[in-house]
Amino acid sequence: MRGISRQAIPYVLTRDQGVPDGEQTTFWIRPRKGDSGAKIVARYTAAERTMGQYREISESRWRQADVKTWLDTVERVENFWFSDEFPELAAHEWMADITDPDVLTKVMRDIALEDYNEIINYAAKVSSLTDQEKNGSSSSPISSRGSARSEKGKSAILVPHASG
Repeated sequence: MRGISRQAIPYVLTRDQGVPDGEQTTFWIRPRKGDSGAKIVARYTAAERTMGQYREISESRWRQADVKTWLDTVERVENFWFSDEFPELAAHEWMADITDPDVLTKVMRDIALEDYNEIINYAAKVSSLTDQEKNGSSSSPISSRGSARSEKGKSAILVPHASG
């Protein structure tokens, strides 16, 4: 039985898919390991404390869980434009290739919550084996060019990416 590849997969946010290739921000997503989902749940659970009917959330521990989940998910980011929130980085106009964990964390803090959720949810989707893959088929829903192939009503939102 074949498992899920651990090689990073290029992903472009849905809202950026109409942007020309050289101008799209590309997030390189690491597919999750089998126990990653449980680790993510444990991180967020550790940020909570239940007292009777009430639940108290530690904002700092919740943010730490967000950062750890992000860094476990995103290997690198290409063509990112920082906002004025990070003036020292915004001065560079755009950053071609971001791999430093501190800068990747700033990317996470600079993007919209919807974008963060889209990336994290996509990582969960690509980390799930399809029924065909569970049955030992060697065909992958992702073609060698990086574009998605449909499988009985399923479609991925991965777009082709020009390497360079």
